Amino acid sequence: KAGDFRVKGTVKNPQTGLMYLQKVEEGNWTKIDSAKIEKGEFTFTGIQNIPAIRYLVVKGGHSSVPFFLGNYDITMKLDMDTVEKSEITGSPEQDVYRKYEERSAELGKKSDKIYGDWKKAKDANDTVAMRALDAQSGSLESQAKQLIIDFAKENHGSVVSSFLVMKNGWQFDLNELTGVVATLDTILNSSAYLKALKHR
Repeated sequence: KAGDFRVKGTVKNPQTGLMYLQKVEEGNWTKIDSAKIEKGEFTFTGIQNIPAIRYLVVKGGHSSVPFFLGNYDITMKLDMDTVEKSEITGSPEQDVYRKYEERSAELGKKSDKIYGDWKKAKDANDTVAMRALDAQSGSLESQAKQLIIDFAKENHGSVVSSFLVMKNGWQFDLNELTGVVATLDTILNSSAYLKALKHR
């Protein structure tokens, strides 16, 4: 019904068991709800007035699927063995988050290549190459930080931006953090993520 959320999903592996809906606060995992997995299907319903990041975890499993939960009809296709291939539709915040992940993944690929080249240079005792690769790595870190700043400005009304700034707040000094938060819409002040930043 209107004002509630409904998460309906299929999971390839496992076909039976128990699925937990969880949240993380101050590093602590908390179970919000649970649903039986029957013939590879599960359903959650409830209320989430302010969209927030939540996680699906199978009992006894080691993988988690992060997604933004709000009062929407959300459909999922999951395989807990390859969670990165999960398909999640129906959550506007999830769509925004996916755009960030795509841009971040490009930097991640570059970082992996630099690390691989650095290991080869180390094995060859090529200190000149190692220093050059260290510089490239530092440049990528700056680009990753700038990506968060730019993304927050582009999506200043999305709770996803406040989540990303909170999650990566350790990368910013206080002045930088204040500047990024100032670009976000005041409507986000009620989000748990901005509240957590203000207690930093």
